[in-house]
Amino acid sequence: MPIHAIRNQWYQPHSALFTGGGGGGGGITFTATATASAAPGFATSGNFSMDIGTASSDRVVIVVIGNDGNATIGTVTVNGVTATLGVGNGTAGSTNNSGMWYANVPSGSGVQTVAWSGASLGVAGIACVVGYLTGQSGGGSVTPTNSGFYNTNQAQPQGPLAITVPSGGIAIDGIGASFSVSTTPTMTWTGTTSGSGDLAIGNLGGNGVQAAMAHSTSSGNVTASSSASMDYTGANLMYLSFAS
Repeated sequence: MPIHAIRNQWYQPHSALFTGGGGGGGGITFTATATASAAPGFATSGNFSMDIGTASSDRVVIVVIGNDGNATIGTVTVNGVTATLGVGNGTAGSTNNSGMWYANVPSGSGVQTVAWSGASLGVAGIACVVGYLTGQSGGGSVTPTNSGFYNTNQAQPQGPLAITVPSGGIAIDGIGASFSVSTTPTMTWTGTTSGSGDLAIGNLGGNGVQAAMAHSTSSGNVTASSSASMDYTGANLMYLSFAS
């Protein structure tokens, strides 16, 4: 899979597909599509060009961001649509700056702009993973049925995080973490449909930062562990679940 250099960032297209049926039922489909990262030099805003999938009225785009430092990202937009912060990034219990956002984005296929802004103290490194849902009975107006957050500073693995998945639904799992690394780390998951997750990206500029995404089709406990040692306040493990 080619890696594309875009301005001061790296963008890598991906395709990791889950189609409802059995544990995912109800016709709901989740596709993890792209990763990107940058070392923006303590910028307070920026953007990535990322694949957000095929336009449809019921498309809900999920964005996982991990950022390095003490900056709290205020706003995320996807193709001009303001996303809602579902969990993390300054909510109760958060001691590292990462989060999961979601938005109904009915228009624009393929590579579109995912922008972030309002980072109060500037971002030294940022990593982003994107995927999308379609086929849910609630259409594009669907909102998460459950959410959760876990942080134990530098302990590995992160978790267990107890997740609740509605019958026939799906949970999107995410993690954002700071690391001191010389190579891009890998993430290993438990309690998800794949031990390697769906997508992950690391940025080595400035201080290391990583973001990763996985998904689960049943309730239970999820953990995530990186091949790299954590620094600062470690990692934030999060999830959002959606009904079919």
